[in-house]
Amino acid sequence: MFKNHSIAARKRGRSSKGLVSSSPSSLATKNEIRGMLEDFKSESLHTFALQIDKMQIKKKQEVTKRELAILYPRCTKRNLRNEYP
Repeated sequence: MFKNHSIAARKRGRSSKGLVSSSPSSLATKNEIRGMLEDFKSESLHTFALQIDKMQIKKKQEVTKRELAILYPRCTKRNLRNEYP
């Protein structure tokens, strides 16, 4: 995959030798890393989905509060006075 292309390595005759070997242990390591990346990706997507859901709920609550303020202005004024003396 990665080859050493330095001048000194070519002079020593190592240019054809790859830096990454394809031994069974390196393949297992690659598979472990691949699995860890998949887990990280799924956890990140799950976290983002939860945050988006929370934002949507908060936005709906704000819209509902504004609509109630338009329909029942006296009630919201009374509640505001009780909440913030």
